[in-house]
Amino acid sequence: MEGAIMDKGDLAKILVPIDGSPTSAKAEKMAIKIARAFDSELVFVHVIPTSLHLMPNHDYNVAFEIKNWGNTSVEDEKIAKTYLLNALEGAKRAETKASARLYRTTFSVRAAISKVAKDIGVDLIVIGTRGTSVGRVIMGSVTTGVVTSAECPVLVVR
Repeated sequence: MEGAIMDKGDLAKILVPIDGSPTSAKAEKMAIKIARAFDSELVFVHVIPTSLHLMPNHDYNVAFEIKNWGNTSVEDEKIAKTYLLNALEGAKRAETKASARLYRTTFSVRAAISKVAKDIGVDLIVIGTRGTSVGRVIMGSVTTGVVTSAECPVLVVR
């Protein structure tokens, strides 16, 4: 389409941080719509904040990927697995390419999301306004941090 603001190749990969919150679910749905329109690949990600002594090999990484989360017996990973599998199922129903990743971090979740986005070369992050933390705020601290630190465009969904 001549003169289009964006072409199909402009959004090849979209990162969607999820946490099980209602706004996260809305961000998933929006990301799926965008992915269908632009033939994009979705990457759903969940980041678990973790104490250093619980990290494998006491890694100081901002984001440590858990490769075998599908067979986990750890409680917080089981919860994250549910979020990720639900997101993948939604993408599958919409016939959209998708994958999922689970990370632990000793740093901040927002910094981990921004680092993952940069490391895997995403073209857009689609994130909910606020997650599972308590309190009525317009935009949560994780979302605010991602908006200010990500090196790619961020779409905030409410």
